[in-house]
Amino acid sequence: MQLGFTRIVSVVVPTLLLAACELSVENNGPVSDETKAKVNDVMSATVAGTSWNVRANDTWFDVVNLESNSIGGRDAAIYIGFRLNGVRRTGTFPIGGAARPNATVDVRKDGALYIDDAVQSVGTVTISELTPTRISGTFSFTVPRFSGATTAAASVAVTNGSFSIAVWPPYSVSITP
Repeated sequence: MQLGFTRIVSVVVPTLLLAACELSVENNGPVSDETKAKVNDVMSATVAGTSWNVRANDTWFDVVNLESNSIGGRDAAIYIGFRLNGVRRTGTFPIGGAARPNATVDVRKDGALYIDDAVQSVGTVTISELTPTRISGTFSFTVPRFSGATTAAASVAVTNGSFSIAVWPPYSVSITP
């Protein structure tokens, strides 16, 4: 009888353990093509002297209209978003100002909204890669507070910025050689 009990325990216990392990594995279904494309996305910068870095699904590329695209990144504390107006090639473009091509930027930090001045440039964004599937480059700027918490800084400096973001859907960006 003792031998039979040992055999039962030696078969049942591993089976229960295996079943418990299988129950803890989540299957969220197939991974979307967009998620696969964004796996290498990154945006980073030094924001008001603090290192900031976001990856994958915390970055975005959007088509705004035939002339503009939007890129950016966010986490719980900081949001940086660019609108690229008429940017269809690699090069360095002003952030702010009226002449196109250019970029506009908004930053949300410490309960305040910071935006570029439409009259003059506040910095630059350099597009080093623009393909049907990826946009990459660097940026730096200083923007004044527009609204929000009056205890927040009057302006915010963003330096050493870089990004590499998937264009989704692919071929949705106009490129001029």
